[in-house]
Amino acid sequence: MSAADAKAQREAQAKLPTVDAAERRMAALSKAIDTLSGNFWDGGPIDRMALALTEDGQRIKALSAQLLPALTALTRIPGIGTQSDLDTRLNNLQFPSTEYPPDVNKQLSDELTTFIADLRAAIEGTARGDSFRPAETGAPAAPAAPAASGGELDLGDGIKARRK
Repeated sequence: MSAADAKAQREAQAKLPTVDAAERRMAALSKAIDTLSGNFWDGGPIDRMALALTEDGQRIKALSAQLLPALTALTRIPGIGTQSDLDTRLNNLQFPSTEYPPDVNKQLSDELTTFIADLRAAIEGTARGDSFRPAETGAPAAPAAPAASGGELDLGDGIKARRK
């Protein structure tokens, strides 16, 4: 195993607790969404204002805010001056909010859950020294260890990045 591979494995192992925390937050967020979705309100403008004042509404707001920094930390690739495909995918995600109707929040929750599952698979694979290719989603591959040739990083799907 090269020094770069060993370093990538150590970095991935260090990220696993953050993945665990993101999954716990996502589970709590999904539970709050399900609780609010089970009421008699239809998610109209007045309903959304009232729902935002409930305990579960506040929980949705807080957990959504807590997820972004955790997910951002998981998608960062040290030494790369440009955005990775994972950063781009993260920036394109929307987070659940009491501003959205229940069915939209459910869809957003499902997308976030899939994103976190892809991150876990990529990070665990890197921690084991495997390469990662998501099977169920069209998600980009997780970053691999820097290649020996000139510090180039293979981001998967034919996408390469160079260290600055």
